[in-house]
Amino acid sequence: MAIDLAEGSSTHRHTPSFELVIRAMREFDDLPTLRLTLEQAMRLFSLDWTACQEVLDALVESHVLRRDRAGRYARIDRD
Repeated sequence: MAIDLAEGSSTHRHTPSFELVIRAMREFDDLPTLRLTLEQAMRLFSLDWTACQEVLDALVESHVLRRDRAGRYARIDRD
């Protein structure tokens, strides 16, 4: 799955590091039923609010994760 982390994205002021995005993606891949709020993801990945939001947003925009109505992030099934 390609993840576009190109500079100059109109929706982000800062682009999260590729390593952080891959780390988060692997957690969701390793635990397919994982559902996390932003606050839970911040603790799991040891990130501040801004950095964690940017990582999760990058994964949502890349169609790796989705955000449900309750604000939880979960992997998009790739069957």
